[in-house]
Amino acid sequence: MLWPAKLLTWAPRGSFYPVLVQRVGRRSLLITFEHVDDPAFRQTLVVDEETGIAKRFTGFGHAVILTSIESLDAWDPDKEPVFAPLIGPIPTDY
Repeated sequence: MLWPAKLLTWAPRGSFYPVLVQRVGRRSLLITFEHVDDPAFRQTLVVDEETGIAKRFTGFGHAVILTSIESLDAWDPDKEPVFAPLIGPIPTDY
């Protein structure tokens, strides 16, 4: 998600291509992707304009949502990452 252009979901390697970019909130861009064979089948990506980091990626039956970002200085490669389950609605901060 740090490099949205590298995701394999959209054309030319994948099945989706961008059709719409719009501002949402104070500092985010919402990018909508359309399936090559079915224009009603779409995926979305929210990118923070200040950091350039993709914060939300939503497709059919799945979503990836960043809830926090930490500096690599705090990262310990020997420690297993911990993913806390999301409970309730995810607060939006666009």
